[in-house]
Amino acid sequence: MPPVVVLVTKITDVFAYRIKLRYARRFATSQASTQVAENIVIAVVCDDGTVGWGEASPFTRVTGETLSDVELLVRDVTKEIVENDIERWGLLLRNIVAKYRVSPAALFAVETALLDAFS
Repeated sequence: MPPVVVLVTKITDVFAYRIKLRYARRFATSQASTQVAENIVIAVVCDDGTVGWGEASPFTRVTGETLSDVELLVRDVTKEIVENDIERWGLLLRNIVAKYRVSPAALFAVETALLDAFS
């Protein structure tokens, strides 16, 4: 009987990119108005070429996070998930959330990128 080959897809890197998105019309609330959104796009890269994407929209007044906070969290999270099997995304995410729960926008972006890479 031939040996069973199990292919494991490993996470090889995580990147964070700052982006500016221009609104079609000025966005206004009772507190402020803007025509540009600054967000962070996260890419989780796997060894088979798969790339999972997520986006963080940190808003200091809502989540207490800044763009720099998200970038720092992504740097820390990268150390924890690189070289892990993407099939373990659930366990990876539970560990990350337990450690970094104070950054909801950043965690959402990482979660979305992991799920996108897994699916």
